[in-house]
Amino acid sequence: MTSPGGYRSIGAPSGTSLPWTAAQTIEPDPDTPYPGAQRTAKLLGDAELLTLDTFGHGALDHSQCIDEAVDAYFIGGRMPAANTACEQNHGPFD
Repeated sequence: MTSPGGYRSIGAPSGTSLPWTAAQTIEPDPDTPYPGAQRTAKLLGDAELLTLDTFGHGALDHSQCIDEAVDAYFIGGRMPAANTACEQNHGPFD
């Protein structure tokens, strides 16, 4: 796939039929702003966006919901449900 800006998607990992997935926080994150994650998921076409309302940058180990969705994707090839929104399990200094 090629976007209007010239980005060429490499598609699913070689030898698999897994579609794309993305995980992202919704709190202000200057490294990966949420609107950019939404646009990326839309451009990829077969992606689902996991949303996590949390602190900082990144999603793994902040939410059991995110961790289970990532495991289900990589171990079982199951995409998360559309519009999945997860909650954090702990604060930034817990």
